[in-house]
Amino acid sequence: MSASRDDDTVTQILEVLARLTRSEFSARAPVDDGDGALPRIAAAVNHLAATLQESAAALDALTRRLEREVATRGMEIDALARANEQIARSNAAVRELSTPVIEVMDGVLVIPLIGAIDPERGEQLLERVLSAIARTGARVAIVDLTGVYEINAIVAEQLQRLLAAARLLGARTLLTGMTPAVARAMIELRLDLQAFAAESTLKSGLRRASAMIEAR
Repeated sequence: MSASRDDDTVTQILEVLARLTRSEFSARAPVDDGDGALPRIAAAVNHLAATLQESAAALDALTRRLEREVATRGMEIDALARANEQIARSNAAVRELSTPVIEVMDGVLVIPLIGAIDPERGEQLLERVLSAIARTGARVAIVDLTGVYEINAIVAEQLQRLLAAARLLGARTLLTGMTPAVARAMIELRLDLQAFAAESTLKSGLRRASAMIEAR
């Protein structure tokens, strides 16, 4: 794949991630033939988008059905409780799917963060990434912030914890896709940026990760 075509693919992948943060689950990235990192990321992002689309449609249908039942005849307390549990499970599934961990090449994971990160999702992010590092023996974890529009104290704390825990498992954390606003927020929150390797784009991050793997 040529450099210009790589650039186009990365741009399209990032656009899909941005659209997913706006709940535009019909977005899809083009998937080129080949077994490189970018086709794997594009395929994984498309799978994420399709699953989110299906989950959102199912949740919407369930919500509308419950609203009709409540409006027409009401619901018994136990039935309502079961319905609420089902909605909670659906929300949990969507939450898990919105934190994908993609093995793009031997030793390298990509974690594209999408949307807001609350304490529960932050804990889930930490658990999923550390589990993937332990399972795959990854040496580099790329956390892509392209789909994150604001960084708060919760995100800063989770990134610091991820860095420390990944180091204990023998992996380095590489941040990509930071906007100027996110970078300023990290400084204001006193996040130790010197502890992280950073690249401006996902593409440059993949190149650096590959070089880091080859150097070991």
